[in-house]
Amino acid sequence: LMSEVEKRSKNNLISKMKYNLLLLSLLLTFCLIFCDEEAKTPEAEPETNEETEEANEEEPEEPEIDLKNPNIITLDNSNFTEFIEKNKPIVVLFYAPWCGHCQAFAPEYSKLADKLVEEKSTLKVAKIDAIANEDTGKAQKIMGFPTIRFFYENTTFDYNHGDRTIEAILKYYNKKVNGG
Repeated sequence: LMSEVEKRSKNNLISKMKYNLLLLSLLLTFCLIFCDEEAKTPEAEPETNEETEEANEEEPEEPEIDLKNPNIITLDNSNFTEFIEKNKPIVVLFYAPWCGHCQAFAPEYSKLADKLVEEKSTLKVAKIDAIANEDTGKAQKIMGFPTIRFFYENTTFDYNHGDRTIEAILKYYNKKVNGG
């Protein structure tokens, strides 16, 4: 017969193992849901030589289309400035992948993009991961997430005035642009 101490020790060990298994499954679930698709596939080592580095510096990469919503353009450090200059008016969501407010806002931002395309608006919709693209985040002086910034003609302005809804954002934009 096992002593009472041995039984408690065994039960305690089993409880710890169950707890650790639960944490591990939660972590794996989180990664499957929120991790970037690119992180799941191994990448080949990029070629490094002076010619390819110079070519990369001269030509910015084409912006990506958001696979979840093709009406949202995904920008990065290499194409941000040139794309903004050539595509005004544009609204850009500066986000951090770990930011709960950004994750909660993402579906509404997607609906905003769809609405603007449906209405044939000239206002384009883009996003940039300000963590992965730290240089752009710093250059734009992004201090918090999410930051919703409009680039219109020769001015920029942030939306930080209340609800993060399509109606509120568009009302703010139209007020700023039309001088209301």
